[in-house]
Amino acid sequence: MRPVSVTLFSLLLLQLTTVPTDAASTVLGTASTATVGGLAVTNTNYLAESFTLTTPVLATRLDVEIQSNTAIRDPFSLFLTSGLGPGETTLNTASFSFAGAPLNTPNVFSVNLNELLNPGTYFVVASGGTTATSFHLGWVPDTILVSAVGTVDGPFGADSSLSGFNSANPPASKFESFSLPGGTAFQFQLNGTLAAVPEPASLVLLGAALTGLVGVTWRRSRS
Repeated sequence: MRPVSVTLFSLLLLQLTTVPTDAASTVLGTASTATVGGLAVTNTNYLAESFTLTTPVLATRLDVEIQSNTAIRDPFSLFLTSGLGPGETTLNTASFSFAGAPLNTPNVFSVNLNELLNPGTYFVVASGGTTATSFHLGWVPDTILVSAVGTVDGPFGADSSLSGFNSANPPASKFESFSLPGGTAFQFQLNGTLAAVPEPASLVLLGAALTGLVGVTWRRSRS
């Protein structure tokens, strides 16, 4: 009995840890066809787009399409967070510059993630540079894609004229929700794969295997 139980347990562990997943692709976000109508992001005005995951996702990359509306080439930052407001910390952040990028044309900027995002609400935050008040980006709304892993929920904004603005940590600013045309959201694509979840039948067999191992250990201790 002992060799059979141990072998069954080993096979089940192999099955549970080698569940195949599809190649990384866009699992949630928007289309990337619109090129005009972007809302300004400056060093005194931040924007955020929220989404909710209902299924765990092994996220590999976050793509955000931003256009520069001025000739000033000040750096800007993108953040991925699990919340907004005072005390909020970021999951991932990256800074970029538009040096060499064409004006008034959406450009894709990517934040590498490589982490498990569990079910919950998340926010993509864009902030302008810290030195040029006239510099601004255009974050263009586009059609929300149908997704099997969650929903794209809606935009938020933070303004330096209001209390709670945090230039040192933009996601920790006080944000307020607002509306975009129906069925649209700020352009972004979350790329990754569905996280492997053990099937119920596998869990039942694993429980049986563990029970067998307990029996083997108990009998061994009595011998």
